[in-house]
Amino acid sequence: MPFPRNNPRKPWSLLRRILCICFPSEVSRSSTEEDRYDVCNRLAEKGIPNGIWFEDLLVFYGSDTQVWDLNLLVRDPGEAANVLVEAGYVETSADSQYDFMPEIVDRGVRLQRQHGTTGVVLLPAQDWDWECELEDDGTVRRRRSSLPPLHQFLDSMMGVWLHISSRDYVERLQFALHIGCLINYCYYLKDGDGDNVKDPAYADKLKPEHRELHYDIVAEYPRKESFVTTSRHQYHIRRSREIQDGTWTPQPYRKTGFRASLTTLQEK
Repeated sequence: MPFPRNNPRKPWSLLRRILCICFPSEVSRSSTEEDRYDVCNRLAEKGIPNGIWFEDLLVFYGSDTQVWDLNLLVRDPGEAANVLVEAGYVETSADSQYDFMPEIVDRGVRLQRQHGTTGVVLLPAQDWDWECELEDDGTVRRRRSSLPPLHQFLDSMMGVWLHISSRDYVERLQFALHIGCLINYCYYLKDGDGDNVKDPAYADKLKPEHRELHYDIVAEYPRKESFVTTSRHQYHIRRSREIQDGTWTPQPYRKTGFRASLTTLQEK
């Protein structure tokens, strides 16, 4: 499956984009961009931490991917939705183009400002392995909107992709390819530290159980097939489990090396 390549957006640097969200009064912005992310500050001002997710996060790190609804991770979508309703938003039905993703359609709450054009989808942060900051007593730390680190987003997408069972992979192929596309976009970007995701050494920022997948994506070897194929998915499910069990240690692929595909998994 051919993936689109990205050309970094130059007009807005990563630092400037972060400042626009964290300190909106101190950085001038276009009215369009300000309106789109105003909801992030509105939630934060009410003590609801939120994390920008999916395509908008990728754009902040330089991707030229198209954006649709603004997806935000929050601890409690219902609580966050109430705050936005009080501010004039109305709850709407989910975008039908995501009918293949119950993770969004069923688990998320979609709202829209009256006469507005941007939909806001509130998603449970725990579903995507993103945690709100907590004080020592377990209460939510009051803070402004968050742009999650790129490596956390990549870890999340890899974890979701690997969580699809081999039995369900074909049935949920559209979902699997969608997540695979988001993973692929990351490999044309640099993170907030200026580190290139496509560098094999970037594995140090990822969870150990995702490093074999990372090494496969960045490697070049003869007759290489896309990591989203059924056979590679089966391979990486098994390797991820072996890494967690301590029976496999991921290493960067040799330039001329090739990891033989494993037999079909016998899943429970």
